[in-house]
Amino acid sequence: MTMDVIAVLSGTNYDIQTLADTFPGETTTVRLVHAVRMYKQCGAKYLVCSGKGGTRVSGAELMAQMAESFGVPGHRIRLEAKSRNTHEHAVEFNKMFADKDIRIGLVTSAWHMKRSEAEFRKYFKNVQPLPAGFLYTSPAGTAAVRFIPQSRWLFNNTVVMREYVGSLWYKFKNI
Repeated sequence: MTMDVIAVLSGTNYDIQTLADTFPGETTTVRLVHAVRMYKQCGAKYLVCSGKGGTRVSGAELMAQMAESFGVPGHRIRLEAKSRNTHEHAVEFNKMFADKDIRIGLVTSAWHMKRSEAEFRKYFKNVQPLPAGFLYTSPAGTAAVRFIPQSRWLFNNTVVMREYVGSLWYKFKNI
């Protein structure tokens, strides 16, 4: 599969005041690692790091720094550090590329992909979803261990509920 551009959407990031630094959160890190892998595998010309976030350093800048450290040449990285949400990611990406026929590999969390893909398809016809960060995997371990409650399921349910609310909001606002 060949792509012209790999677009990766930022997730959560954290300002750690005692260290005077900004760190990528788990969602941003998982998305970026997958995006770099897809960038190399698909022979894309550019890796576009997208997202402003509410931290001192934008999510786009954090991802670009990480991508360079993972071997992506700096001149192949494009920053989009204005967008604050899924809709704005697509709007700002649309402003970056005049060619609406480019082949875009879209990287975000699997649970976030449906809404993200719908937003990008409003502007581009060749959008290939490349999901990362799945909340569910095939069962592993002994049957008894699988039935022990785990706190991560509460987190996963919270993430899924937030995505449902976001999707409903987009329908309500007709975005």
